[in-house]
Amino acid sequence: MNALIGRKLGMARLFNEEGTHVPVTVIEAGPCPIVQVTSGAAGTAVQLGFGAKKPKRASKALLGHVKRAGLEVVPRVLQSFPVAAAPEGAAAPEPKPGEAVSVAIFQTGDIVKVSGVTKGRGFQGVVHRHHFGGGPETHGNTRHRKPGSIAPGTDPSRIIKGKRMTPSGTCCSCAARCPGRGTAS
Repeated sequence: MNALIGRKLGMARLFNEEGTHVPVTVIEAGPCPIVQVTSGAAGTAVQLGFGAKKPKRASKALLGHVKRAGLEVVPRVLQSFPVAAAPEGAAAPEPKPGEAVSVAIFQTGDIVKVSGVTKGRGFQGVVHRHHFGGGPETHGNTRHRKPGSIAPGTDPSRIIKGKRMTPSGTCCSCAARCPGRGTAS
């Protein structure tokens, strides 16, 4: 196993040996129960769960799926991950449904790729979303935070694809690579 599900708790800072502070992100990672193990042409994949959901808020199909794995609590998040192949000559333990995966799978100093979903910001205008300059503020002008012209006239007779406009500044996924500085505890 080389994957784990977690959630961000907040930010903090740690002080190194020189006394300077380093900003860190505090993440609640695991324990994640293995809900399902699938094997196919692409290899073996495991479905991990995280968090807890009230049983009355889960569908009957999800309740049966979790019960088959031998879990009492319905996970709030389910996510599938491929199982990393074992190095040559090493025997990797086969994951089984019902087992829990924790941060003990990582060693101090491991390079960890963290990916997540940014928080949603709702409907945003172009000044906030794309950092447009806006229009003049004085002399009776009324286009302070408007986008201005959005396309040429007759020649294309359409708006060019990729035009930065004002749909919602919604959630999007982002990834960051950072060296693991914490201890597996």
